[in-house]
Amino acid sequence: MIIGLGLRAEKYNTLDDLENITRRVIPKFTNEESIEFGCRINNAHIVELALNDTNLEDLPKSIGNLKYLKKLDLSGNKFKSVPFNIWPLKNLKEINMERNPLEKDSRELKKNSIPIILEYCQNNASIQLFASHDMNDFEPYKIAQFIKFLENQEKIYKVVHFERDLAGSIKNFMRYQIKTYLPNHK
Repeated sequence: MIIGLGLRAEKYNTLDDLENITRRVIPKFTNEESIEFGCRINNAHIVELALNDTNLEDLPKSIGNLKYLKKLDLSGNKFKSVPFNIWPLKNLKEINMERNPLEKDSRELKKNSIPIILEYCQNNASIQLFASHDMNDFEPYKIAQFIKFLENQEKIYKVVHFERDLAGSIKNFMRYQIKTYLPNHK
């Protein structure tokens, strides 16, 4: 983990995730020179990320933490489609996916503007849901059937049903969630 660049913990976590899947240390730059591989940091934000030629097939969900990212280079990898989890990158101005074995739909998609690409990604990204309810609502609102319906939806990545999945372990679940989203919390 890099210390002293002013990055927030969730951005370090994203870089750690990327280093784990690329199996390479990602160099960090603060100057304006051209980046072949690595990331550029400006005002404590990652604004450019070059992950070219690393055999990537997908990006971690944490890529969405890089809200100030303007330029993303994914050239020379193994992407078959534009990674849907880039949709939160609203400041993205440029994405390079050359030299990837993109399927026809993604080859056509990348010809569009970045806002259209991000909207497409958002519309096709998977969703993680947390479901909870008052026990008095369980039968009248058919909560069990609703949870089962949600779990069978292709676009939904994961459904956590509080009363079923977390009974007796809510403290551990919340501790993990708080640690995940608030890394300095113990």
